[in-house]
Amino acid sequence: MATSGKHGIAGQKNRAPDEIHFTYVYLYDMATYSRDQAEADEEGRFFNCMNAVVYSAFCVEAYLNHVGPRVLPCWDKEECGIDKFSPQAKLCLICDRLGLTVDVSRQPFQSFRAVFKFRNLIAHAKPGDFLSVQEMCTVKVASAEAMVKAIHLAAGLGKTPFVFRGVSGFRKQLKTGPM
Repeated sequence: MATSGKHGIAGQKNRAPDEIHFTYVYLYDMATYSRDQAEADEEGRFFNCMNAVVYSAFCVEAYLNHVGPRVLPCWDKEECGIDKFSPQAKLCLICDRLGLTVDVSRQPFQSFRAVFKFRNLIAHAKPGDFLSVQEMCTVKVASAEAMVKAIHLAAGLGKTPFVFRGVSGFRKQLKTGPM
């Protein structure tokens, strides 16, 4: 089954379903892998924690860009200017359209601001920011998974957005060469 039309999966029009890869899933896999490594290895904990939080932010934003065209027909149109919106504006727009209330004081959206504040701090780091980064890394930040699942379910796209998990296949490809 190939995807077609304006709102098909970008860059994947003529691929079979088992060949479709969603970027947000790879980012989620990186976040969970880094989180697991942080829990397992004290020596690299700080760096793995940083990765987990940053890749959680990347995952959420990539998912918003994935589900956006399915919820708002003008999402991909340049005149809408949605590509210039902040992640929080995209989240609010999508959730409003789906009838979801974004309450950043409660799960699943409780960690949204913290995750993106951390991501921005890392992306736009200035001298002296290290202590803030270190403090934020010790804060337990909820997984991006709950946010993505809530939006996915509300959008009527099924029970789990992480169906096309592919990191293990990618790791195999790294070891053996192209499949």
